Amino acid sequence: MFGYSRHDFRLVIPVILSWSVAAYLMCDLVATRRIFVYRMLLIACALILTGLAVLSMIITKSRGKRAYKSFSLTAGLSAHTVVHNVFNSFVYVRTYVLLCVCIVMCVIVRCDLDWLRYNADVQSEFSSVNSYDISAVVKINSPVMTTHVRGFKCSVQSRALSIHKDGVRQASSMLMRIYGRSTAQCNLKRGALYEVSGQLKKSEYIREKWMLQIGKTTLHTSSKGNFANESLDSVRLIRDASGIDNTINFIQAQFLAQTSKLDVQAAILVPGITIGVLGSDAYLIDDMDQDGSSNRSTSLRMEAKKVKDAFRIAGIIHVLAVSGGHFALAISAVTWILKRWRVYRWIRSIGVLCANCAVFAMMYPSDSTVRAFAMGFVTAGYTAVGRRIQGCASLCTAIIILLLFDPSYAVSIGFSLSCAAVFGILVCTKPLADYLMHVMPRKLALPCAVTISANCATLPISVGIMPSIPIYAVISNMVVAIPMDIATVCGLCALSISWIIPEAGLACAWIAGKATEVITQVCFIIQRLPFAQVTCTAEQLLGVYCCIGLVALIIAWVISQKSKKSAFEKSYRIPVKQRWIQYWSQMWKDTLGIERILNNGGARV
Repeated sequence: MFGYSRHDFRLVIPVILSWSVAAYLMCDLVATRRIFVYRMLLIACALILTGLAVLSMIITKSRGKRAYKSFSLTAGLSAHTVVHNVFNSFVYVRTYVLLCVCIVMCVIVRCDLDWLRYNADVQSEFSSVNSYDISAVVKINSPVMTTHVRGFKCSVQSRALSIHKDGVRQASSMLMRIYGRSTAQCNLKRGALYEVSGQLKKSEYIREKWMLQIGKTTLHTSSKGNFANESLDSVRLIRDASGIDNTINFIQAQFLAQTSKLDVQAAILVPGITIGVLGSDAYLIDDMDQDGSSNRSTSLRMEAKKVKDAFRIAGIIHVLAVSGGHFALAISAVTWILKRWRVYRWIRSIGVLCANCAVFAMMYPSDSTVRAFAMGFVTAGYTAVGRRIQGCASLCTAIIILLLFDPSYAVSIGFSLSCAAVFGILVCTKPLADYLMHVMPRKLALPCAVTISANCATLPISVGIMPSIPIYAVISNMVVAIPMDIATVCGLCALSISWIIPEAGLACAWIAGKATEVITQVCFIIQRLPFAQVTCTAEQLLGVYCCIGLVALIIAWVISQKSKKSAFEKSYRIPVKQRWIQYWSQMWKDTLGIERILNNGGARV
């Protein structure tokens, strides 16, 4: 029945099972028992598949035949009826169970391959306690960002291709985060290949298990007579970035250069809303001194911390993380244009893929961006085959694909929050908005329903990270909805034209900055309200959810009973705005009528 409803929920159970298995197998607490766990899970899956195959054969052979003839007539008919009903009910779920088992087995095998690759890599020989002096050939995977680690100016994500230690060079594929101390060490391009020398240590990150701290630099006199810091062959370029990577780096740098000309608050928030990185976290070479220190004052970092705290208390911290909104805007624009041209649907799907890839390339990498990117690919597939796009099925398919591609997404907090928010919005927004439209206008009911759905879905995860609940999250999201849309559209326009017409890009960024100023002031006002943030533990939140679920069931039962008595009213219902007008006009007429009667009565007296 789930397959023919508004949302296709058939992939929800396979997603939950595969996510749970991947999270358990990727957890470091079971690292010593992984081989045993793998074998037991694979044997169990094999037994389940064998049992399903045998049971399917029994059902197929027994269909249409009389069974259990050795029983008496009554007992035989009763037993046959029970078994027949059980088998028939199993026939309908047989394919579904096989699908669940196959997806879980694929995730188990993918985790096993990932663990075997880790053991075969040179990184498995390193201890998590000691540090090692190595030289590694790495490929840069992300833009350079500032860091708060003492003694370092920047950090960047990379993947090692080979590691040279103690005179031996071995191949590797480990993810590591590189920390640089000076401008020369931080002048790294995404997509380029470098040979980096430094100290390798165990990292606190789950995705990046190691960090490479580039060696110290020396101060010498340059040819122009001034002093400059340069590394002692700590960073050596092997291969420059490709033309596409250089273009992306140039566009991002030009956009950040224009936003840096804005005031402090706009310079922080406009890049965060547009490309997913705060202006205080973006590393700009032009803003660095000769000794590698940043011209960004301490007030910029303090302002960024103050703004993030206000956004978190107001319940709109999610606006600083690029998610599906940018992708949906680009895909909708491309689809609208191509539909007006009346092109074939496979051409529309190619246009959707191109828009999806373009937006993903321009954003700073994050787990929520990867989730939106995968959903965009699934959406293009729906368009190509001519099927109606289903959000829940697209989300589940994207999650399964990403877990098969990289099982470490199962233990990512950002990925979990993004998937939970999208699932809550897809499933709960429509029924909740239909209910809220009975008490408020549609333009208020829809954003209110979206906010409540997303918050209810993500609260169990966010409370586990920080035990607090923003009380005014619904109000703040509804108030900042319009300024947020303006900031997003103008920010994307600034990103698109800053590298061609810098003045026009600066103008668009300025408009986006004014919109973010409104958002910031709203957050500061809400932050000063009483009970803006309430401390709540996971147990308390579970109790609240149980009470809310019980109340919701009671209300749904009452509404269903009432709707049965007045089924004829479902054909047409007066909109809430018209009902309000009729109600107040009738009250006003009644009031005037009472005053007229009293006046007439007084005159007669």
